Amino acid sequence: MSAEVSSAQHVAHLFFQVAQQMRDYMSPQELPLSPAHFHVLDLIMNDAQMNGKRIAAEFSITPASASAMLKRLEADGYIERERAVHDRRSFALQVTVAGKTAMAETIEHMNRNLAPYFDTLSANERNRLVTIFQKLIDQQTQE
Repeated sequence: MSAEVSSAQHVAHLFFQVAQQMRDYMSPQELPLSPAHFHVLDLIMNDAQMNGKRIAAEFSITPASASAMLKRLEADGYIERERAVHDRRSFALQVTVAGKTAMAETIEHMNRNLAPYFDTLSANERNRLVTIFQKLIDQQTQE
């Protein structure tokens, strides 16, 4: 086994440990929104053209699963679906005031609960971590 493969495995192992610890700190059962629902609302808020098909692609799920997620968000009052003006077969998605409020509460909850976890890092270390994560995200979006 090469050192490169071993290193990648070690990074993956550490990543999963950190992810588990972060979930524990966040107390997900107390979050107003699940991470998936939060991400969907964020996508809709930041892209007026977002639709079920694109959400399915973003999450690597079937269009039927994306539709079910959107129906749930609509039933919870977090989004509204209206017939798109340019194409009567599709829907325009909008985040409601309740959806925006739930997002703000989720962010506040995550910040409050994750702050002690990241307090062990210096400001410089947190900045480096953000840079590394952003580089990984940017690489994935370019592929």
